[in-house]
Amino acid sequence: MSNADLSNPDSNLWVGNIEGVLDQLAKQIPLPEGGLLRGEVLRTFGGGTRMHLREQGRSTVEVRLEEPLRAERGDLVEVAGAPEVVAEIAPMGLRVVWQGQSGQNRGPSQRFRDRRAFAEEQAAQLSFETPRINGGLRNGGRVRVVTNRHSKARKDLEEAARQYRWLKPEAYFYEDLDPKSIAAALESLIDVVQANDVVLLTRDPGEVADLDALEDKRVVAALARLTHRCPTILAVGHVGDDFMTGKVVTYPSENTAAALRLILRESRVRANESKSELQLPAESDEQEAADLVDATGPAAAPARRPSRPASSSPLGTVTRLLLLGAAAYLGWWARGWSREGAAALRVQASETLAALR
Repeated sequence: MSNADLSNPDSNLWVGNIEGVLDQLAKQIPLPEGGLLRGEVLRTFGGGTRMHLREQGRSTVEVRLEEPLRAERGDLVEVAGAPEVVAEIAPMGLRVVWQGQSGQNRGPSQRFRDRRAFAEEQAAQLSFETPRINGGLRNGGRVRVVTNRHSKARKDLEEAARQYRWLKPEAYFYEDLDPKSIAAALESLIDVVQANDVVLLTRDPGEVADLDALEDKRVVAALARLTHRCPTILAVGHVGDDFMTGKVVTYPSENTAAALRLILRESRVRANESKSELQLPAESDEQEAADLVDATGPAAAPARRPSRPASSSPLGTVTRLLLLGAAAYLGWWARGWSREGAAALRVQASETLAALR
């Protein structure tokens, strides 16, 4: 609640009043003198006239240029200019941007080159036959989710587990996208995971700058070690060759929802392949839908699931063979009796006719 007295209409505040306050604050904020701003490009937009620069840590600065600059993620850029405070419209707030005439692209930064070389080295050490999602996930496997404690992604997987009874997620948490915490959560799984498990590293939607923590060498190394042992999925809202961590996982994915669809599809396909080799009936989309359980609604009668063909057993096979043999013998006996009976009737009829003559 604000300090305004709501019982007095004259003391009520409108959004326009807050906007005026921000304008006044923007004029009072002391800013450093202009100079040369140096930083690593996080992303560019506006045809190269706007970009986000960063260095160590999670702080980023928006740069606005009068002349467009061609640059890619990881390039070291220098921009001569001066800082300026701008008021945001939605959501309302203040932000410092760097205004400049033009900039210089010095090529990929040393930090970016080191990280990229490390990720490529870790990826080169992975075998071509790294574990893939298999049907065993539906028979005792675990989806081990590495995320933050209050992640919406975690809640989405828990909701999916209430719908798909075979899906068994287990959560492991990191704190505030700290690289050390993320790596520790991943390393705790190295001696725990099985080949039928899946490790899913995910986060809630956020700033692109947050992805820098996921490209830390400690995180990349821990993920690469896990990829040797079980399938791994990276679902952090960014896919592409320019995201280095994607090189050391089994499946880069866009977000948690896409990762869940991937898990459902791949596990069903692999389970059906295994059943085909054993000549068992395959699961279908209808059978997958029959596994849905309405966990939030009132208790209802159990849904009627599609009936599966009865699997054959040695005793059942012998019984069917005996019945078929008995039926064949009875048919043969009936046909033989009919032929002998008809011949006897013909002989008796001939003798009767001869006596009458």
